[in-house]
Amino acid sequence: MSKLWQAQSIQVYRAWHEAIMNEGEDKLTDWERKFIDSMDGILAANFTLTQSQAEKLEQIYVKVTKL
Repeated sequence: MSKLWQAQSIQVYRAWHEAIMNEGEDKLTDWERKFIDSMDGILAANFTLTQSQAEKLEQIYVKVTKL
């Protein structure tokens, strides 16, 4: 992850969430799975993620997709 955090669009967050669910749900810790599950409702409602939530989602996305 870059040192300078940059907000992404809701579509990017949804794409990351979908990739995590499709490519690596089995690679998640229990805490990560609960976090990703909680993101479901937030993203479905088009709510803005906090910086912390967005950074954690990106970390999990990178872990799962090995980017």
